[in-house]
Amino acid sequence: MNGETASAIEEYEQALKADRKDAVAAGDLALIEAKQKRYGDAERLWREVFERDPAQISAGINLAIVECAAGEGQAAKETLERVLEFSPDEERA
Repeated sequence: MNGETASAIEEYEQALKADRKDAVAAGDLALIEAKQKRYGDAERLWREVFERDPAQISAGINLAIVECAAGEGQAAKETLERVLEFSPDEERA
C-alpha cells in the first residue's frame, strides 16, 4: 500500500468516526478496501450504505458484485432486485 492510499484510508476512517452515516466516505473507503482485496470489509461498508439509503445505487451494484464474487449469487440477485425496485431504469443492474 502506498502512502497516498494509507493517507486516504485514514481520512475516510476519521470521517466515518465523525459521522458513521457519511455515505461518500463509506463508499470511497469500500472502493479502496476492494482494490486492496479486502472484500469482506468492502462488502460490509457497501451493505451499510445501501441498507441505510437505497438511493445509493452504486453502493448496491458494488455490493452485488462482491456478493457474487464471494459465491453468494442469491444475495447478489436480491441486492440487484432492490436496486431495480428503487431505480427501475438502472442499466447497470
